[in-house]
Amino acid sequence: MSVETLENLKEQTRKLTPQEKRLLAEHLVESVQDTRDSDLGLSAESQKEILKARDKWMRENREKYGGLYVALDGDKLLGTGKNYPEAAEIAKKAGVENAFIDFLPP
Repeated sequence: MSVETLENLKEQTRKLTPQEKRLLAEHLVESVQDTRDSDLGLSAESQKEILKARDKWMRENREKYGGLYVALDGDKLLGTGKNYPEAAEIAKKAGVENAFIDFLPP
């Protein structure tokens, strides 16, 4: 992707509402995670099982961790952060290079 295209995309995101920005961010994080899973050589079945475990964990823990970024290894909580970089640092310190990091809405 060219720098010009990326700058154009950034400019377009400035026009979005906060809710639209959150939806876009969730989509981007999810697409990055899907790419990481594929890059790890996981089978489609393994990827589905991991996604099911994550989704279940997110549903069951929304009340407790809502409003925070969570770092997960499968369905194991590595830690939480107020923002993405903070949660990513927690995962890195835990030694999990490809942790799943996402915002858990309140």
